[in-house]
Amino acid sequence: MFAQATETGRSSATAVRRRPLRATATAATVAACALLLGCVAGSLETLDSPRDWRARAGDDPGWAVPGLDDASWRPAAPDDLADSWIGRAGAAETYWFRARLQPPSDAPVTLPQAAAISLQGSASVYVDGQLVAVLGRGAEGAPAGVATTRMFPLPAGRDGAPPATVTVRYEPAHRGGLNWLSPIFGFRFVHGPFSEVAAAWGERRRQLAAHQTFFVGLFGGQAVLHLLLFLFPRRIRSNLWFSLTSICSASLVALQFERVLSEQAGLLSLYETLWSVLLFATMAALLRFVYELFDEPLAWRFWLLLGIAATAAVATVVRPELDGFVSFWWFHVLVLAESLRVNARAIRASWSGSWILAAGLGLLTLGLIWQWLLIVGVAHPPAEVLPVAYYGVAGLLLSASVYLAYHFSRMANRLRDQLEQVEVLSRLNLEQELAAAELETQRRLLAADNQRKTEELEQARQLQLSLLPATLPRHPDLGIAVAMHTATEVGGDYYDFRAEPDGSLLVAIGDAAGHGARAGSVVSLVKGLFSGFGSEELPSLLASANDRIGALRIRRLNMALALAKIDRDEIRIASAGMPPALVYRSDEDRAEELLLEGLPLGGMRDARYGECRVSWRPGDLLLMLSDGLPEMLDRGGEVVGYEGVRRELERSAREAGSAHQVVGRLGRFTERCCNADHLRDDVTFVAIRNRAESAADRTAERLSTS
Repeated sequence: MFAQATETGRSSATAVRRRPLRATATAATVAACALLLGCVAGSLETLDSPRDWRARAGDDPGWAVPGLDDASWRPAAPDDLADSWIGRAGAAETYWFRARLQPPSDAPVTLPQAAAISLQGSASVYVDGQLVAVLGRGAEGAPAGVATTRMFPLPAGRDGAPPATVTVRYEPAHRGGLNWLSPIFGFRFVHGPFSEVAAAWGERRRQLAAHQTFFVGLFGGQAVLHLLLFLFPRRIRSNLWFSLTSICSASLVALQFERVLSEQAGLLSLYETLWSVLLFATMAALLRFVYELFDEPLAWRFWLLLGIAATAAVATVVRPELDGFVSFWWFHVLVLAESLRVNARAIRASWSGSWILAAGLGLLTLGLIWQWLLIVGVAHPPAEVLPVAYYGVAGLLLSASVYLAYHFSRMANRLRDQLEQVEVLSRLNLEQELAAAELETQRRLLAADNQRKTEELEQARQLQLSLLPATLPRHPDLGIAVAMHTATEVGGDYYDFRAEPDGSLLVAIGDAAGHGARAGSVVSLVKGLFSGFGSEELPSLLASANDRIGALRIRRLNMALALAKIDRDEIRIASAGMPPALVYRSDEDRAEELLLEGLPLGGMRDARYGECRVSWRPGDLLLMLSDGLPEMLDRGGEVVGYEGVRRELERSAREAGSAHQVVGRLGRFTERCCNADHLRDDVTFVAIRNRAESAADRTAERLSTS
């Protein structure tokens, strides 16, 4: 399944790589068709235009009179002044143009005549000395940089003949503010019969409206589409910034064409200001879109350019005459350069599909360069209406839309591959969960069983501890101390005391075989037997206990037991499988072993046990213990052994005064040997010292059980 998913991912990636090529080709075809539409020649060019224009720099209202001698004026083509002496002189002067109007040879002279003028800048038109039109700055209040086109009737001459002379007072616009729709530096004047001029004028307006509808529809449709894509979902914010860029571009086109199509000259200045501010907003939105598209952090360059945009927008509103140079050549070229830099960085980082947007930025750059070449007169437009820059904007927006579609397609394919992998992983995870659930069920059952056993063991442990003496016997001549270190489970160690009527002390210490409930039951049985012991000799007591345990006929129910009877001067000991007792002789500073052979209780019927008698002098100490400590491994992995216990007893008895202190030292020795690990077997000590302690010490001694 994983191999299949991988192969599917590869085929999807190949398909995704091919889609942008087809989409880009489609976008290029649409742009080419639009360009062909824009290159259709304006119908005003089919009308007659004076060819003997003469011009003069300066400003004198008397130059508009019909009979003025203009032989000294220079010849000039008013629709192509970029390379003429007027263009080289700059845009700060006023120029007057004069020409003779010749009616068409095939038109009756009595037909009403009309004219149309298109220009960049401002102009006052005089026909036979009569002012017939004012365009741009002047009475209408429009700035000089606004491109305008106006149709007006020509007054009839003498006897109804057409007028003979046209004079134009012209103020050129600044190069940077030339209109993108009619890239001419100067003006164009045509005339003819009123019906023909009106028809040509209407056709030109329809062409402008068609261009406006095309660009506004294209940019507006992209804006709506990507705004909806941003809303569902909102995590892809590049759609938002692209939508804002498209909205601003559509508004730019609408205002640009409206400036030319509007019949209300008083709104031209407002349109010009709004268009300039929108141009700043468009470029700022474009830069923010490029940053968002390639995850570029908003560094100082972005904020610097944004600050320049805000400053230039304010300057454009306050000082409209600065608009042409500020709005285009300072801010927008910088934004385009920064966008190209970010795009180039993405290409170097092998950002998938980044070349698509690079193509769009290239189209925009070429469109702006061509537009500027048209403006400065280096190139000549193939048509009167040719918004080259907007075709570059259209190429950029189409490329950006293709890139977003490409990016979305890649995301969809990756999501599909991930869903397939998730399906496989989910199935495996379900199988693992079922297995884990089964293991968990078994674990819980085992935990419940362990809990039950633990509770039973704890109950048995408490029962065992309850069988031990709650207090130690108080004897005037003996110091008694006991310590029991139990293992993790219920142990089988046991000790007990009984004061005899003759003043002696009967001591018992035992160790049941194994651990757990069985060992606890044996201890309970021996406890009952010990309580019923009479005054017989110690071997007889052990033999009687052996017979009674054996009579139960329970296999492996064994217990080692040692009995000691201590009087004033003698110790008598009998043992049934217990480790040897140790007697420390204080006057000799040594410990001796009391080893007696004998089978554990319950091991064999009719077993016989011996007895050992030793002297008992003041200061001597008797230590009876289970086999837990001798059989323990020390930190070095060696068995402690009985010899190790004997040496530790001699050291402890020599340095300690009371039996309680000796037991405490032996307990610490046990902890050191087991190295903080759990005990594997119970460790029990019973220490009795002969008159080694004062009355105060004997009062302070108590039972120590851990």
